[in-house]
Amino acid sequence: MVEGTKNMRIKFTKLFGAVLGIALLMTAPAYAALSPTQDGYSDVAGRIQTQVHSTASGGGNGGGETLPFTGLTVGIVLAVALALIAAGLLVRRVSRPTA
Repeated sequence: MVEGTKNMRIKFTKLFGAVLGIALLMTAPAYAALSPTQDGYSDVAGRIQTQVHSTASGGGNGGGETLPFTGLTVGIVLAVALALIAAGLLVRRVSRPTA
């Protein structure tokens, strides 16, 4: 009985893999038709990019020695990273099997 279940599982896995492979092959032409370069460098987008670049380069802080503030607070990112590491270590410690 167990051998029959094992064979069915193998057949199902092969069938699932074949169906998934066919589905992925069917979507390949759709992805090939997409052209991000056409969207990014078309006539309208190219003009807007030029306008943004010219205003960004002309309105700097003058000295050019410091980076502009992007709004990202590094302290908060580090605090979240440390909290995630601590949570991972805690879960690892709690889920350890007792001997």
